[in-house]
Formats: sequence, C-alpha cells, structure tokens
Amino acid sequence: MRRYFPALVALLMLSLSSCKLEGDSYDKYTGTLGIVDINLPDSAFTGEEVPVYASTAAYNGCWSQLTLYLLKAVDADTLLAVTANGLYESYNGLCTEILVTNDTTFRFRPDRAGTYFFTSVTPGLVTRIDTLVVVDSVSVKRFPAQ
Repeated sequence: MRRYFPALVALLMLSLSSCKLEGDSYDKYTGTLGIVDINLPDSAFTGEEVPVYASTAAYNGCWSQLTLYLLKAVDADTLLAVTANGLYESYNGLCTEILVTNDTTFRFRPDRAGTYFFTSVTPGLVTRIDTLVVVDSVSVKRFPAQ
C-alpha cells in the first residue's frame, strides 16, 4: 500500500487541478436576430408566385446557423412575419470580428385578394412593415404583350 500511496496522491492532485473552472465560461444558446433587408414587389395577382427576399446578419463569429423564416399569423391571413435566429456559442466571451450573414428568397403565393402586411424587426429593434397589394386575377382582364 505504501508503494501506491505517492502515485495515488499525484493522481488526485492532477485530477483536482484539471477540474479547476475558475475564470472559464461557456455560453451557448439560440437567439433572435434582426432582419437587415427585405424586398418584395408592391403588387401581385392571386395565385401568382411572389418572391420575398430577406437577409440577416450577426456581427461576430460566435454566431452560426443563421436561419430565416416566413411565418403566417394564425388569426389574420394577411399578416406575415419575417424572422431570423441563429446559434450563439462562445468560450470566455471571445469571438472573431467577422460579419456572419444569410439571405433567402421565399416563394409566397397569395390565395385571396387584399393587402398583405409583412412585418420584420431590424437589428436596431425598429419594426418595419412592408405591404403587398394582391388583386384577384379572375377580375382583371389581361392583355397580351405586343
């Protein structure tokens, strides 16, 4: 037993010093990001595919997996929201100084006439509302291009 005692003490000291967590921090969470840009046409016809471009950005390299969403309100058919989120992961609060971006074009197809409201929140926490006026394609007589 005396022969193993110094080895046990050394092993115990090594394990205690390796578990020292003072000063170390680790953060990981999914967070909401602002919408940097949104672009859509002013008007469209029912049943027509409407491109809705949106982009987001995070201002340091601790962010990854940026994802954009186009969400339709449950209680209002003409209210939509463009949102974004991403994964934030940091060791000791150290992040590279790079701009992390993502963009996408949603393909929105309005099914009825009316004014559609697209809401988003900018990185400065300002609410932005863009509108799309949709006209019933059956009631409009289209003339062929010449």
